[in-house]
Amino acid sequence: MVMEPMRIELTGYDVVEKKATRQGNSAHVLIPPSWIGKRVKAILLESVDDTPRVRR
Repeated sequence: MVMEPMRIELTGYDVVEKKATRQGNSAHVLIPPSWIGKRVKAILLESVDDTPRVRR
């Protein structure tokens, strides 16, 4: 699947930019504890196609 970049416009209260890390069969991003229970959106900033797949 070829991923094409898209323009995304959001209104929010704060932003953090971090690298996703491995978490079992998935990935996670650590966010501030004050965000617990709040609605959060994660936006992929790099194409998955450009990243070599990591295999265990």
